[in-house]
Amino acid sequence: MTVPMHDGLHTVERARWRGGVVEHLLEPIYHLDPLRPEGILAFRDYGRDIIDRLSAAGFIGAQILTPSRRLRWLVGLPVILARKP
Repeated sequence: MTVPMHDGLHTVERARWRGGVVEHLLEPIYHLDPLRPEGILAFRDYGRDIIDRLSAAGFIGAQILTPSRRLRWLVGLPVILARKP
């Protein structure tokens, strides 16, 4: 999975489902998707608390890593590694 992240400690809620419709809490941001020309709405910008969120969801060993320079498309972007037992 991929998720938008920022450098802050806490996750920012950008939108939520309410009564079957999307309620925007902040200005909508859409991420690129080759299958959807309109993009994908970001409901959250995850902070470093994503590790705690993943642990609460049953993942173990969650950590934020700096990708290898061999993965050119990820240079400078954090990668989260976790596993589900």
